[in-house]
Amino acid sequence: MSDQIKNLPTWFSNIYVEDKHAIERNLVTVFDTELSESQTQTKESFGYQWSRRDLFDQANAQVQVSSWLIERFGKPDFIGEGKIILDAGCGGGQSSVAYFGNLLNKNFYIGNDVSSAVRVAKERFSEKHITNAVFIQSDLNSVPIKPNSVDVIFSEGVLHHTDNAKSSFQNIQKLLRKDGIFIFYVYKKKAPIREFTDDFIRDYLNNLNSEEKFKALIPLTKFGRTLGDLNIMVDIEDSIDFLGIPAGKIDIQRLFFYYIFKCFYKNDWTLDQMNLTNFDWYSPKNCSRHTKEEVRTWFNPEECGCNFEVAKEYEDDSGLSYIVRKK
Repeated sequence: MSDQIKNLPTWFSNIYVEDKHAIERNLVTVFDTELSESQTQTKESFGYQWSRRDLFDQANAQVQVSSWLIERFGKPDFIGEGKIILDAGCGGGQSSVAYFGNLLNKNFYIGNDVSSAVRVAKERFSEKHITNAVFIQSDLNSVPIKPNSVDVIFSEGVLHHTDNAKSSFQNIQKLLRKDGIFIFYVYKKKAPIREFTDDFIRDYLNNLNSEEKFKALIPLTKFGRTLGDLNIMVDIEDSIDFLGIPAGKIDIQRLFFYYIFKCFYKNDWTLDQMNLTNFDWYSPKNCSRHTKEEVRTWFNPEECGCNFEVAKEYEDDSGLSYIVRKK
């Protein structure tokens, strides 16, 4: 394995379809990808978000990300060693570092993102002395890698930020080898008031730049913090089916969060950390939500040209997590 890592540029040139001289720079930027207006806005939004390392690099945030990933996907031991991992939509590299950990030193990593966040990811990997990695800035639907080249695709909360999540899944899976593993998470469709309010806020913010959006969301984040600090349980006697609100006891902050509008709260996080999480939700123009039944249609062999075996399907109030194997 160590000899392979030393020959990383040679390894990457075997699956890369662009000029090989770019490999030496350890960051490949593809400028000729034409993006839609909404994807361009989404690209700019995430470029800003992942540049805020002062917020998402905090130790408490790292612990939160790691535990949340393991809860949904399980421990990554099933990956093994000597594999090619494509992080499709790597952002600042936070999720891969938090989830794969030391396994990144035993495998080959390709970080891809549509935004300038790939530069942040490259910095993070360098700081952690993970050298068997390359980074590509391009649209997820046109990653310059040969088909059937990678062993693992990891796409944590990314497909729903493209113009069409289903098409993006079916395009990116072409890069996966037979028996390869696709690990991904997409947003789940929420209750009707939450769906309406989320889109209303997103539309309201649409004409602001990223810094203005971040500031505009602070009052909402403060309100979420106030609700969380109340620590009050609400007992809903009967389910309100037409609003998607179930019966039972629920913390008042969670009631707002899941059924009225997203107002993230974590008692050991700063206001700005919580605000960046709300920014992550409201700022991107591309932000689709899905049902379990809908996502299962993505694996239709007649449309994607191959069979997928669902190894794990995990549903919670926020989203849908999958580990699928290409047959």
